[in-house]
Amino acid sequence: MASSLSQAAGQAFDNLFVKWSVGQLKISMSFFWPQVMAIFPDSQANGRPVANWGTVLASAENQTPNGKPIMTYLNNAAQIVYRLCWMGSYLQSVALITNAQANDLLAAYNGSFT
Repeated sequence: MASSLSQAAGQAFDNLFVKWSVGQLKISMSFFWPQVMAIFPDSQANGRPVANWGTVLASAENQTPNGKPIMTYLNNAAQIVYRLCWMGSYLQSVALITNAQANDLLAAYNGSFT
């Protein structure tokens, strides 16, 4: 369980590896990215960098086979989640997203991947 977005970024590969190992990578991704999009609507310009990574994750999820795909899919997903969490951490640190949005993003990460 990550306690910050920067910690979530650092744990992304390990946590997604566990989901991949048990054939739940696609399911976890499909649970996470809609929450990201709900937290950062397109109408809020400051949140668009996070939402943009959510869109990339949605595309990756769409291309990921069910079950336990080859490790390339895990690597791609982990890199995207890593970048998404770091972007959220950065935007929170410069007050471009609210603490509530950052906390919601962290809760979505923890609920999907830990």
